[in-house]
Amino acid sequence: MPTREIPFTEWKSYLETFSKRHQGAVAKVLVADPSGEHTVVKSLPFVGISLETKGSGDHEIALELGDDATDHETHFIAQPKKLYHKDATTDLSEEINKDEILEVTSATDPPITVIHLRHS
Repeated sequence: MPTREIPFTEWKSYLETFSKRHQGAVAKVLVADPSGEHTVVKSLPFVGISLETKGSGDHEIALELGDDATDHETHFIAQPKKLYHKDATTDLSEEINKDEILEVTSATDPPITVIHLRHS
């Protein structure tokens, strides 16, 4: 399945629906910058993702992970510019990928955040 860019005007509702559909999936979060790709979260339950509106048209994306107080983590993506989605594919597909992926490009460092979601 090809990567699809989500238009900014749809981010809020898209992320709400995405969160409901994937709540409880296992999440892995990577960030990519000029020095390479780094794992930020190796494996936590996905709680949700949302677009937070700040003053002056500034936005950030909040990613909630972990289903109890001992493993809860919030990851913020400042100044998001693009949001991409790639569906998980089946074994009958040309490309085998069990993860559903969201990728956010940002105007800040790190410039790319990749969220992999896998349902058991």
